[in-house]
Amino acid sequence: MIRFVLLFPLLYSLFYKQKIPSLFLYVLLSLTDVFDGYFARKFKQVTEIGKIIDPIVDKLTLISIGILLWYQQRIASYFVWAVVIRETLIIIGSLIIISKKKKIVVSNLFGKLFGFVVFFLILSIILELNQISLYLTYLALGVLIISTVSYTTVFFKFTKD
Repeated sequence: MIRFVLLFPLLYSLFYKQKIPSLFLYVLLSLTDVFDGYFARKFKQVTEIGKIIDPIVDKLTLISIGILLWYQQRIASYFVWAVVIRETLIIIGSLIIISKKKKIVVSNLFGKLFGFVVFFLILSIILELNQISLYLTYLALGVLIISTVSYTTVFFKFTKD
C-alpha cells in the first residue's frame, strides 16, 4: 500500500513543519486513497482483504496525523480524542459484525463526508489558515457526531438477532 509508505515521510515533514513537502505528500496520499478505491471498483478488483486493510490504513493515517498535530498544538485535543474514540468504536463494532455475521461493513455517506471535511481541515492546518482550520474543526466535529450515530445504527442493525 502506497499510502502506508507515504505516511512516514508525511509525518516527518509535518513534524518539522515543512509546508511544501507536507502539502505535496498529504495531497498525494489522499489522492492515492481516492484512486485506489475508484480503480478497485471500476475494474472489479475489490477484495475482502482490501475492505479490511484500506480502512485500517485510513484510521492509522488519521490518528497518527491527529496525534502529531495535537502534540504540536496545531489542532484541539478534544477533536483528536473524539476521532480516536470514534475510530476505536468503529474498529470494535466492525470486529463484532465480522465475527457474528461474517460480513464486512464498508463506509457510508457520512463516513465519506467526514473524511472529506477532515481532508480540508488538515490541508488548512498545513497551510496555516488558522481561522479556516477552526471552522473546519467544528464542522468536522459535527459530521463526526452524525457519522458516529450513523455507524452505531448500522452496528445495531447488523448485530440484531
